[in-house]
Amino acid sequence: MKKTLLALAVAAALPAVAHAQTNIVLNGSIDQSLEWIDPDIDGVDSDVRVTNGVWSGSRFAISGTEELGGGLKGIFNIEHRLSPDTGTVTSGATFWAGQAWVGLQGGFGAIRMGRQYTPMFRALAPGDTTGYSWYNNPVGLAGTAIRFNNDLSYQSPSLGGFTIHAAYAPGEGDPALTGLGTTLVPGDTKVGDALGIAGVGSFGPVNFGIGYHNIDAGDVVPGADDTTELGASLGAKFGNFGVGGLYAQKEVNNLKTKGYSLTGSAGFGAGTVYLVLKREDVNDLNRDGIGLTYSHGLSKRTFVYASLAYNKIEQATGDDIKPKAFALGVRHFF
Repeated sequence: MKKTLLALAVAAALPAVAHAQTNIVLNGSIDQSLEWIDPDIDGVDSDVRVTNGVWSGSRFAISGTEELGGGLKGIFNIEHRLSPDTGTVTSGATFWAGQAWVGLQGGFGAIRMGRQYTPMFRALAPGDTTGYSWYNNPVGLAGTAIRFNNDLSYQSPSLGGFTIHAAYAPGEGDPALTGLGTTLVPGDTKVGDALGIAGVGSFGPVNFGIGYHNIDAGDVVPGADDTTELGASLGAKFGNFGVGGLYAQKEVNNLKTKGYSLTGSAGFGAGTVYLVLKREDVNDLNRDGIGLTYSHGLSKRTFVYASLAYNKIEQATGDDIKPKAFALGVRHFF
């Protein structure tokens, strides 16, 4: 009798315990490809290699939520990037090279702290039908920042289909953020500080985004200008067909880089064709790229793909460089 009562007491307590625990999710993908590359550089031969896949690489992520009551949740996400062909970390010493943040979410939206995607990354995403995947995709178009370290961000709730993303990321004396490659001047606490804001909207089949970044140059170099980044995108999905366009620019010390991209996708049964056209104007020299990919789903989690890239890079002197690449790959999501 006592054992029965004890079992009933434990069973009654379990839902409350489960409710208080964090809901943990482990997911990711393994992406591998056999790749042929021709860099079109004198003295450098074409090559075939097994490589971390060109879809968007391999990673695993751990995320979680905890119900805190009153509609408030504790949230976190950490994401590791790896190269399965060698077992190495893809981003040097940065183990959690994707995102790594913790925050709170409720009716007010979400506040997060850590390494995160930038407002510009989110603003340009609606125009990319590839999902920032395969050759010549427009991630980081015109050299715009795709992640901020030390990022305090705010994401609003949906406001009639419109969402605001805002971020502040202290540079914390990291000269790599400014591209100056020099030692921080004592007392120069603003160098590398980044501010960003973006608006992303979704109205029926049409999506759009617009974003802005400012990265403080500090006083390391007297008279140096802040880095500014602007971007906008527009995309639409009609059944199995998608189309999108993106524009971005980055300006630092009166040097401006502009980027343009058109993307399209068309689904046919278990397969999808993706096309990317990209141009970046760097100091009045154009870098053009084409990416063409076919992805075929063997199941909901396993895909095979073939991807082709052709590029033309103008040179200030000498002939243009025309690198090419082709890959056959497989990606499994878990």
